[in-house]
Amino acid sequence: MSLHRLLLLAAVASLLAAPSVGQLALNADTPKLSSLAFGWVSMSGVDPTLDAMASFAPTMLGIREAGYSLGGEVATGTFSFSGFDVDSGWQSAQTNLGPGVLRLVHYRFNSNTAEVAGMQLPPIVPPGTPPLLLNTFGDSVEVSYAQRIGTTGVGISLVPTDSATISVYQGGATMATGKSKTDYGYRVGAVAPLKGAPNVRVGANFSYQKDESTLTPNAAHPLVVLSGAVPDTDRYITRAYTLGASSRLAPRTTVYGSYQKIFGKGGSMDREAELIWFGVTQQLSDAVAVRANYLDGGLNVGLSCRTPIGLLIAAYTNKALLNAKDVLGTGDSLFVGIDIAR
Repeated sequence: MSLHRLLLLAAVASLLAAPSVGQLALNADTPKLSSLAFGWVSMSGVDPTLDAMASFAPTMLGIREAGYSLGGEVATGTFSFSGFDVDSGWQSAQTNLGPGVLRLVHYRFNSNTAEVAGMQLPPIVPPGTPPLLLNTFGDSVEVSYAQRIGTTGVGISLVPTDSATISVYQGGATMATGKSKTDYGYRVGAVAPLKGAPNVRVGANFSYQKDESTLTPNAAHPLVVLSGAVPDTDRYITRAYTLGASSRLAPRTTVYGSYQKIFGKGGSMDREAELIWFGVTQQLSDAVAVRANYLDGGLNVGLSCRTPIGLLIAAYTNKALLNAKDVLGTGDSLFVGIDIAR
């Protein structure tokens, strides 16, 4: 049911992070950009009409309407960029509650400590100086509720925590550390069949998040002394608007697409990103389905297989996070997961 979640995770992250991380501004923007890249807003979906156990709240109603009372999903994978690797994944659990569905999701990510293609030393540094190394990790929790009102599924998600931590190293010493943490976040949305065309679903969601971010340079590090960087704290607002539609063209063929715009503002950051996403799912048999998807120049493919223990899922992306090539370089990603319901 949630193959598209793996595909989205392989394609969406780092949309807002690329230019600012590449410039390595030593201020509070840096940890906030890690949260924008791999945290709740970027990782929790871009398609508002396909049933999923860990995505927009209205789309989780599919499990209940398929006759199940409990459901869960676990997924894990890795982005690989010439030595810089980011492991990411999530765990979700949901249960029927009253007329609707209650869900809890935990997202997490962590990287190794390595060079990042777009994060370079200043040109005034002598040749042979050890390079900059980056490490980042974080997690977030989302609580969601959705129910059907007439033919329309409506839902809300609350985010009690979403944090990201970064560390920058050079020459075997810590150059700077930072952390971004949410004050609060929420999302509201709806999905419904199109009037006069019951095989077509349309959906929309709005997300809002308020954060505080802090960066603390190591005052004794030579590059910090050279740059004049000082401790910095700022507040940030993130907003995201998502519109989409899907249609069953034939009993075994579904097409879908969406448009998403994300805004991030605060400190010295004033950024926005647009996403155009579309793809097709083909059910090869009652047990096996394949997908092919496009998102802003990136291609990803996926396979799902229904087994006695649950729905097994795998997804691969070539040229993952193509929009962040100037920072991460060229890379790819592989994710696997399992859905279980009863």
